[in-house]
Amino acid sequence: MEFPRLHHKSYETLKDADENLPPTKCGRAQILKNLLALCTGTLFLFIAYDALTMLQSTMNRDSGIGVISQATLYACFCVSAILLPKLIISKFGSKTTSVAAMFAYLPYIASNYYPHWSLMIPSSILLGIAGPLLWASYGVYLNGISALYADLLKSKGKDIAHNIKFTVKEKRKHSHENVSEHAYQSSSFTKDRNCETPQPSALHSSKHQTSTSSDSTNNSNWIIVDKSTGNQVNISNIRKPPNPEYPSLYPRNPSADESTKHSKMNEAKGLISNNDSSIVLASTTAKFFGFHGMSHLSCHVWSSLLSYFILKTDIEFEDFKNASCTCGASFCNDFVTDCFESNAGDPSTSVRYTLTSICVCMCLFSILIVGLFLEQLEQEKKQLYFSFDFLKATYTILKRKEMLLLIPLSVHTGLVQGFYVGDFNKSYIACAWGTYHVGLVALCYGILCGVSSVLAGVLVRIIGRRLVLTCAAVVNIISIVYLFMWIPDPRYPKMFFFAAGLWGIPVGIVWSQLRAFYGVLFQEDEEAAFSAFHMWSALGSCIAFGYSNFFCISLKLYIILAVTVLGFAGYYIVEMIHCKNKAID
Repeated sequence: MEFPRLHHKSYETLKDADENLPPTKCGRAQILKNLLALCTGTLFLFIAYDALTMLQSTMNRDSGIGVISQATLYACFCVSAILLPKLIISKFGSKTTSVAAMFAYLPYIASNYYPHWSLMIPSSILLGIAGPLLWASYGVYLNGISALYADLLKSKGKDIAHNIKFTVKEKRKHSHENVSEHAYQSSSFTKDRNCETPQPSALHSSKHQTSTSSDSTNNSNWIIVDKSTGNQVNISNIRKPPNPEYPSLYPRNPSADESTKHSKMNEAKGLISNNDSSIVLASTTAKFFGFHGMSHLSCHVWSSLLSYFILKTDIEFEDFKNASCTCGASFCNDFVTDCFESNAGDPSTSVRYTLTSICVCMCLFSILIVGLFLEQLEQEKKQLYFSFDFLKATYTILKRKEMLLLIPLSVHTGLVQGFYVGDFNKSYIACAWGTYHVGLVALCYGILCGVSSVLAGVLVRIIGRRLVLTCAAVVNIISIVYLFMWIPDPRYPKMFFFAAGLWGIPVGIVWSQLRAFYGVLFQEDEEAAFSAFHMWSALGSCIAFGYSNFFCISLKLYIILAVTVLGFAGYYIVEMIHCKNKAID
């Protein structure tokens, strides 16, 4: 069954589609089924990928091959994000692109059977090329079904749109009654002795005038009475000059009033309708990206459990040496001690094979779920060829001031995740508590990432995106300060979980809601926008893995703190620009 046509055509292939086709109805269950399929496929794929990625700095630490392969992966990710997503998605569609990109994860996962340069580096390059295609196709698909779901809510008169229209309707009714009462009470105005009736300038002379109203009609017909002659002159049809000081003395043309009133009501209705649609679409997009972010980030939970229980089978007894260990913020790769080598031992060959085999099977299962249950977005496919014109869309997006201001926060999303995988696991957990505890502690990190992601999607609708991301910024700074001060000690295991969970809260919020914000800001060319986001995020991860073996932890924390402050400052400026543009529109 073909997926319904997108109402919001946002990329080039959809712009040329036949707009004369009748709109296709889309059910709520159908949209949610596709969201579930996408989230489930993402979950299993990244359980397999993250179970091994989390161990690259410890399990594959010989010659630094683990973190170097990750740095290579994200360097290729940056280049691919600029060149390929728009071309590939426009030609093959978001579903086909995502399935093909998921296959690229298999070689990298399988290379962990034998972590050698000749296997890990080529597979890292392949995955780095396919990664942007996967994430850009996810973003386009989520934006598409968010628009469909928002249209469904609007058609049923639910949520915010219904409440706003009802309130405005009541206000209009009240305003109409006030206007009618004010317009048709000209006769009573002259009866008030405390109000002095002014005299029309056109008849201001020695004559004394009074005004009355005709009781036989609904209109206010003004009668001028000349007391010297007793003659009455009906001037209801005479055009009178406006008197700004006493506007109620001059009767209004009922037909003109009605016409003006209806015109203003229609104009207000259009503005309110557009505002309602924008609110519903933004909140729906935040929700859908929140759920998808939860599925992606909660994979840390299951991948952590998987790696923990498999690696634990290799441990006969726990014996941690901490007297000579320098762990935490003071850890430097140039001063690795025997204590570190003892605590962070390599797993046996049988354990490595078992873990890698399970991850390969889960990767294949995720591809089957997406391939069989995710429906293709209906679109016209073109026979397209590579051209530098495809760079123009990304280049145009990169020149926009909103994108330039969001670059630091986009880099921040990759930097903090790269720090956790490449440095926190090694210098805080493996150094003080052993490699096999990396998965157990990452369990808490994954739970907080997933929960904070989905809660952020809900809270955005209640308290707004700005306040939600402000909370993320505060928690992020607190977590950095905590890692500066904390000295890891296996005698206090709860502190490992606290540190990991505290680090995971802002990761989950920013990862999901910044992507949703990109979807709101750059709806007209979302493939290029999502590609740009993942390019900057990948650059952050590339930087984190690239300097992992060269800098001490304290210096890395200072770098992250600086990028955090700069990133959120840029975000607040973009929010102000966005609100200003909405007010103008």
